[in-house]
Amino acid sequence: MTVHQARNWWWFQPSHGADKLGALAGVPYDGVLTAADGKGQWWQGLNPQRLYCVKHPGDALPDVSYVKNFYDRTRDLIDQHDPDLLHFDDSLLPLGWDGMNIGAYFYNHNLLTHGGKLEAVLNVKDVPDRLAKAVVADYEAGLTSGIIPYAWQSETCIGTWHYLRALYEKDGEYGAYLPPRDVIHWLVDTVSKNGTFVLNVPGKPDGTIDSKEIAVLDQVTAWMKVNGEAIYSTRPWKVYGEGPGKIEAGAYRARHSLRNLGAADIRFTRSKDSKVVYAIFLGWPEGEALIKSLGTASQPEPGKILHVEILGAAGKLKWKQTPEALRVGLPSQPNPAGAYGAALKVSLA
Repeated sequence: MTVHQARNWWWFQPSHGADKLGALAGVPYDGVLTAADGKGQWWQGLNPQRLYCVKHPGDALPDVSYVKNFYDRTRDLIDQHDPDLLHFDDSLLPLGWDGMNIGAYFYNHNLLTHGGKLEAVLNVKDVPDRLAKAVVADYEAGLTSGIIPYAWQSETCIGTWHYLRALYEKDGEYGAYLPPRDVIHWLVDTVSKNGTFVLNVPGKPDGTIDSKEIAVLDQVTAWMKVNGEAIYSTRPWKVYGEGPGKIEAGAYRARHSLRNLGAADIRFTRSKDSKVVYAIFLGWPEGEALIKSLGTASQPEPGKILHVEILGAAGKLKWKQTPEALRVGLPSQPNPAGAYGAALKVSLA
């Protein structure tokens, strides 16, 4: 579950304004309403001021009643729905000690309802390294520069966080949406660095998604059908990858970085028992593929290779593990989805 209420203190202040132009210029927005205005209305008994917050200067700190209301409502959400994941759209836990107490309550409640086993995931943003063990750090629209010791999350939207028809109306097969190539490369880079990836697909007012969003998802689905083994239930390997492309770490920087990645860039994942390493090329290499991290003289040492195959392609591959690299002769790209990435399954002794 996601909770944005802590931000309402600032976000909802425009409700106290009014249009400056047009036929309704000067007519107050709903922020002016009080509980008394609800008499005879469908919302009778509710107080709009609890939603919109009192009018205040932009730099004013939330008052005590607002903070208490946030704590009570969030605790009620936890008690009623027992979520395994609680996401705050805030830098660290919101509203000072109130957020800290909610975090503690969430963890303790989860322990009680799961027989003493902690299964709760608490997401917040802007987490410094010294606190990374306490929560799951969320990198909105961002990636990391390397493997993170503790689980983290990358999230982005195929377009904007709410449906915007203009993105659909742009020319091109996918309009102005994030193309499937970037979605797949974002996913692969995240998983190789011990992260999980969340993709938002905004729906229209009737709950459906448009044809260009469907086109993106169809391509991602086709790639995952072939290569999902290299993603699901895997772990990061000794190194996350190799290649010339560079990722700029941090929130809201991933889209630009992804344009730098191509078939010469590789990301690694491994099976839980470390007997298999997956080398995922972010494209389909032509001819011989060269993987330096799997050479016998590479550091950290990869171990002896027993077998190499390519997911989704039949037939034996010609390969050789040398001190400098693992050399693999690749077949031609087998299908359109292969253009987004080829996954080699490398079995180790």
